[in-house]
Amino acid sequence: MSSQDEPPNSTLVANGITYNATALKFWNYTLYSNGTLSNGSECYLVFDAYRPILTSATNGTFANTTSCYTPVNAIGARGITGLVFGSLFALSIVFSTINLRKHGRAYLPRERRWKPVGRRWPWYWTIFVAACALLSCFTAVDVDRDYIVNLPLILQSFFLTLAVPTVLACVWEAVRSWTSFKHRQIHDADPFAFRPTGTHARLEFYLPLVFYAFDWMVFFLVIPRGWTFVQKQRSIEQTSSSAIPAALDGRFKAGSILAVMCLGFTVFRLAYSSRVYNVRIPGVLLQVVLLVAIRLAYMFAGSWVWQISPYRLDVNIGWLYGLGYSPILLILCLLNLRGYMNENEEKVLIAQRASRGDEGGIPLESRSHDYARRGAGGASPSSWWSRSGGTIPHRGQSSKKSISPAVKDFSTGNIPNDLRVGEDESGGSWWRKRQQEEVDPRRRVSQAEGRPNRSRYDGGSSETSSRTQRRWLGESASSIGTVSQSRLDNSGRSHASSMHSLQSRPQAVRSMLDV
Repeated sequence: MSSQDEPPNSTLVANGITYNATALKFWNYTLYSNGTLSNGSECYLVFDAYRPILTSATNGTFANTTSCYTPVNAIGARGITGLVFGSLFALSIVFSTINLRKHGRAYLPRERRWKPVGRRWPWYWTIFVAACALLSCFTAVDVDRDYIVNLPLILQSFFLTLAVPTVLACVWEAVRSWTSFKHRQIHDADPFAFRPTGTHARLEFYLPLVFYAFDWMVFFLVIPRGWTFVQKQRSIEQTSSSAIPAALDGRFKAGSILAVMCLGFTVFRLAYSSRVYNVRIPGVLLQVVLLVAIRLAYMFAGSWVWQISPYRLDVNIGWLYGLGYSPILLILCLLNLRGYMNENEEKVLIAQRASRGDEGGIPLESRSHDYARRGAGGASPSSWWSRSGGTIPHRGQSSKKSISPAVKDFSTGNIPNDLRVGEDESGGSWWRKRQQEEVDPRRRVSQAEGRPNRSRYDGGSSETSSRTQRRWLGESASSIGTVSQSRLDNSGRSHASSMHSLQSRPQAVRSMLDV
């Protein structure tokens, strides 16, 4: 019974407390049938142990009050189920992060068409979808605890609805990543397998634009709107006049129809790619598409029937969690499981190149050599390293040794023996070998005196030695030629000084200041 129906100077008894009905009417307080006393700005609970006392009729102040928006109830089935689902969604974020790190790495030189960010988008979307579902599930706890419908129900409904266009984008990117990898495999084996212009190229360009155009339309139809209608379920009259018409309006219906069209674009791309690339569609992607269809079917039905609407406060949790959250959770689990079991795309390409005998797998071997050169400190190698041991052969050169062991050892974290630092062909290694060969000048002098016409002192070897010294020591060609000619003309002189000149590193003029 409302306090406004009381006659002047009368009293009103609520939960054993007597109130002045005239004072309540003066301050616009109304006692509602659900056990609340409110004037629009202030609301107090008036049932069981909650007994607000009107201390002053002149200013309308109360004592011993409990706000209507204070969580006073115990956690129910809706909140407990939400905690379980929220924990599973939080766990899926961890696996999505692992897959993002695994599949987002680059092992080949970057190409304009296939960039690492293209392989990362599916995992960006899985993380975003899981975050939305996690927030929606955890707010279900306060939905049970609040006596009056308030902000928690708005948050749960908002993030649950936001998960629909994002999960559509997540599944689309998973399909796009699979088709892009198949296209890249064929292009890697035969660069002229597909025409740069044609029906296939135009479809690959325009189909993602069409999908995202429809997906953004779904987003703008169901998300940017006033969500206060969800909390207007505090009475039967309020629910009938405010909540139901807003939950079943034309925008939600149109959004569900466009979402089904987005799923149709995804199915079309799967079927088209399977026919063009002549491959079977992975079973995981088919299951994911089926789960998305179940979620969209619930969205479509909920926009027409209020009894199963996810925005209804008293909706059966079987409908809410069985058709609202379970398909999204299973989609994330299947995609993460598939990403965890599959290998990085570029590693697969490198292994395929190695099996074909293509030298395209050598960049992985070069990077292994680079990592071995860096060591634990992570320092970058010297500039001469890339010109000596780490050079990638040009297209058309043949590799005599198989690179399959290199691919295998790199995938397990081991560096092959032929890529060790000590077995390079750098200038420092050549100079050390030179010193080891001439460790005893006296023995070489005696041998030279016994056999003055050794090939060491002939003209051809002298020119080879001069070119080698000019390459690694920076010595001018004229000085090397002078030294070689003096050795030929003065072969009977002291050979110890000649051997000493070979051991010593010649000085090169670096600037005008050194003159």
